[in-house]
Amino acid sequence: MKFVTAACLFAAIYFLTERVEAFAGHGELYILTVGVEPELTTKDERDPYAGDAVYVRQAFARAETQYTTTHSRVLSGKLATRANVLKALDWLEASVGEGDVAIIFFSTHGDVDPKKGYRIDLFDALETEEEPVLWGSELNTRLAKVRGHTILLLDTCSAGAVLTAGEGQSPRTAVVAACKADEGSDGQWKRKDRPHGWYVIALCEAIGGRADSNQDGIVTLGEVNSYLPDRAKEFYNEQNAVVSVEKELADLPLAQIDRNSPAVTLWPPGRAKQEKTP
Repeated sequence: MKFVTAACLFAAIYFLTERVEAFAGHGELYILTVGVEPELTTKDERDPYAGDAVYVRQAFARAETQYTTTHSRVLSGKLATRANVLKALDWLEASVGEGDVAIIFFSTHGDVDPKKGYRIDLFDALETEEEPVLWGSELNTRLAKVRGHTILLLDTCSAGAVLTAGEGQSPRTAVVAACKADEGSDGQWKRKDRPHGWYVIALCEAIGGRADSNQDGIVTLGEVNSYLPDRAKEFYNEQNAVVSVEKELADLPLAQIDRNSPAVTLWPPGRAKQEKTP
């Protein structure tokens, strides 16, 4: 019995290693992070949503060693316009190959329009008649055209509504949303040296190594998905992350852990008051 158990364990470890290596080192990594609180940015005040776009990009620097080349764009604050976001999505569609991985992150306000569905608010740089919004249906349509695997990370209110927006989620796209379609997403305003969103804090902790449950030095998408929802809920009890991932994407490597740099806890868990409005 012990021999059979050991053999099964070896086979499982071999399989997981092969799955990770199937993604690692063979494709290119594309990262697009977008963050804006339109009103704060318009007033030239500190915009923690824009800051979260920077924090997430920095967190995913740990993924770069797992891919041959990394390409990234950060659209934060006044750069987070509809025009710039559409150009960035065009860039992903044109550039990402079948063996590549694209990570897309949004931190902004979100809502569900009764007629048009899920919306992501952006910055209005020119104050034109065109509404500074990216619709969930547009986003799903664009991501379905990306040839590689995509990971969509959404920290907005009503983020879970993206799963059914338009024609819905592409099987090549993994979605990790901050909350359900009828819920809000919240965050902290006290510390400027930490991410704002509870979801983002949990995400950055996960990528930083706290999600490496099997301690093999690699944080996979599956491990992030196992860690993030419960951790975000520890910060704020009404933060209910939603995960929708095909099994074949669970082994995507998202970070390599530095053994000499222990995983960091960014925020103590505890019941928080609502601090972020839709």
